[in-house]
Amino acid sequence: MLLSQIAETANPPLLPALNNLRDARECVVENDELFNLLGECLQKGSFLEIRSLEMLQPVRPHLSSAGLAKGERILDNDPSIEGGRGLTHFKEILTTYEYITKHNNPNMYTCLLPIVQSSGMGKSQLIDEFSKKHFVVPFNLRAGHQGDFFSLLSLLVKLWRSDPGYPAPDTAVLQWLTRRGLKSHESDDRFSAFLTALFEKILKVIDDPQFIQQQISDSPDIEHTEKELGRRLTKQGPLRINFYADSKQLYRGTHPQTMPSKKSPQGRFNTEVLDTVLRQVLPKINPSFLPNKEHAPILCLVFDEGHTLSQAIYETDPSTQWTAFTSLRHALRNIRPFPIWSFFLSTTGRSDQFAPPAYQDPSNRILRGELVDVKPFSALGFDHMARKFDKSLTLKDVTELGFRLSLGRPLWSTRYRVGGDSVRKTVVRFAIEKLLCRSWQPGMKLGIDEQFAVMSRRLALDFNATTLSGADRREADANEMVQVEKYMRVCLGVKAGFESVVTVAASEPMLTEAAATVMQYSNFKSCQALRQILEWPGMSKGDRGEVITCNITIDTLDRLMFQTKQLESESLIVPVTSYFDALFAQGIYNERLKDRVPSMLNTMSHNKSFAETFRDSRIYVTHFIKIYDSNVLSIEFLLRLAARGAGALCADNDFGIDVALPMLYKDPNSGKEFVSVIMKQSKNDFRYSDKPIDFLFDKMSPFDLRIFDKSFDPPPVIRMVYALASSKSGVTTVKDPYTSFDIWCAQASSETFGAIRSEDNETYNELLKLSKDVPKMFQPEEISTKEIVQSMYPGATSDPGHWNSFLKLSMDGRIESSDKGLRESESSIRESSMAAGGGSKKRKLASK
Repeated sequence: MLLSQIAETANPPLLPALNNLRDARECVVENDELFNLLGECLQKGSFLEIRSLEMLQPVRPHLSSAGLAKGERILDNDPSIEGGRGLTHFKEILTTYEYITKHNNPNMYTCLLPIVQSSGMGKSQLIDEFSKKHFVVPFNLRAGHQGDFFSLLSLLVKLWRSDPGYPAPDTAVLQWLTRRGLKSHESDDRFSAFLTALFEKILKVIDDPQFIQQQISDSPDIEHTEKELGRRLTKQGPLRINFYADSKQLYRGTHPQTMPSKKSPQGRFNTEVLDTVLRQVLPKINPSFLPNKEHAPILCLVFDEGHTLSQAIYETDPSTQWTAFTSLRHALRNIRPFPIWSFFLSTTGRSDQFAPPAYQDPSNRILRGELVDVKPFSALGFDHMARKFDKSLTLKDVTELGFRLSLGRPLWSTRYRVGGDSVRKTVVRFAIEKLLCRSWQPGMKLGIDEQFAVMSRRLALDFNATTLSGADRREADANEMVQVEKYMRVCLGVKAGFESVVTVAASEPMLTEAAATVMQYSNFKSCQALRQILEWPGMSKGDRGEVITCNITIDTLDRLMFQTKQLESESLIVPVTSYFDALFAQGIYNERLKDRVPSMLNTMSHNKSFAETFRDSRIYVTHFIKIYDSNVLSIEFLLRLAARGAGALCADNDFGIDVALPMLYKDPNSGKEFVSVIMKQSKNDFRYSDKPIDFLFDKMSPFDLRIFDKSFDPPPVIRMVYALASSKSGVTTVKDPYTSFDIWCAQASSETFGAIRSEDNETYNELLKLSKDVPKMFQPEEISTKEIVQSMYPGATSDPGHWNSFLKLSMDGRIESSDKGLRESESSIRESSMAAGGGSKKRKLASK
């Protein structure tokens, strides 16, 4: 009421909708910042701040972008993004349609497709786009909150800045579908009758097109029409509400809750009325419809947040239980002969609630193998809004906020693009609260599942429960599913047999920054969090200590990037010399590495000290992704990983290295920049001491690993061995056969690494004992969804599917790009090596 009165007297006017008491109330409920400011202004006796809020100003067309910040221009005006917005889900829509038509066979129990994925990945948007080409009846069953206005307002204040969710829930429908106090057979009849009433209502609307036109003509303006016919943030528009209300009235009036007198062959329901209605509805939608003939889907029912129907209901004792979903599934079984599909959208990783393993299915026909469920679908894609990587982008460009927002799920860039100043200023905090699934205050204590959500964003932590059984297996699977449901972990797919899911912490700069910010407060110690996580059953720990090496690396880089608790774009780029100075315990860099020169050279121009060689070289690494293909170690792919701020964690030891950090090397003589690499090998074995072993460095030959092509001499590289389990500490530089600085780091302790505190030495000893495991491999799922699933894990292998969302690869894995800068770099290396006296002989040494 207060906001509505302010709007009525404002000059210049505020949003016209605020003059309506109902809309003004919704605006306050949706924004607790506005609620708090109203209270402050009421105490001051002045509402000037309210009238000046950008979020309350009417939209003014044809605004110039000249005054926008750089990050905003990238999102709002970048043609590579703008041109792709209309096609955001085009490929996914086609794939979804192909998926359901492929599984459309007589052996299906019902035409029911679970779509399981974490928040913000575009499940609802996919259906919205799907509905533009197909007849869709949507239900949003997300649990809402009931009560009067002030109760709701109080609740929203407690859930400060929490995301209200999209789209708005159909609250009345959810309450009706989840009614308590019914027997299972009563609920079955109730759902079957409701479907009949629903299709009768659809038929009535189709037969009376003037009904919709009348709704539009009665609206005073387009803005009001969109609100009436479309969605609001907190509830659906009246037309949709009335549609379902009419369906319930039809149910109560024409389909009373009584036991049918006749049973169908498929179950207990009398389906004669339902069949009759469907034979009338389907030809209206698609005139080619013929009964008893196989058809592509004609009508789709969509149950968003469908997991709210899966809560167990006990009839008399815990041994007899059923769910609302069980009854709905029975009802949908009755319309199996018709081309009607049901989509169940869910953020929970528990795919078994919609499609349980056959041995757990309540249907005897599925248990006997006579019928099957449809395998859950997760291929929603990634990087839909990504600005394509091209030759014009610099390291500074890819660290700008706008570029980072464009990578990952579309949630970040769309919210930033349409939000006001308050939204843009709190984008990192919003990402933190999405990551933790609750409100967050600096320094607050995190639970073990929240610590995993944070650490997995930095270290590419994986689950591997395949060797477990019994209670440990159930706990591991439950932990993984919770990470998808609550903590933004990406689901790549459901394994054969529907017993478990494949999930990853995909490369997503905004969630990485959120996790990094949480880690900067004194009560969060990464090594202690990692120790607790590795004690979880079913964790993929690595057996060489590579996760520990990554943790030391991230802690070191964080010390340089977070000079304050805030992260600026400029601080993401770290000088190589600063990194090595901070990496080791105090004094080691100056005493043992700074003035070290290579013992053998490819070119005399490289005969400089470590500090001088890498004086202007930089790295941009905020997190690691696990790679499963050695081709990704080539400089072409490493450069693209650097655009995401990602380092590479190798999936197994066949590559010869465990960790690779992309490095932008700037030649101190020519001033030209080249892509190079810092290679790290981890050893969690006491037999590797503080004495360097030369052959371990030989395994890290940049030619044998195909990081560089043998046709030219590479820029200097840095190779390191982490002998983490050594009983003695030490840092030693090693002679090398070509321009490489080789460093042997002994013992994971504060005496070797600057990022390790003395009080954490024992924690690292325990981590070394826990770090014994074989990491699981990434396995693509369905052929039709392979490329989309791969896009949800950027950079994992050299297959085009892992890269095409933000750059274009040819079929042979080569980068399709007029990347003149990269080719010029290669050409410059060749020219410099020839000018230095022909490096062919020295190159033979390098590849030895």
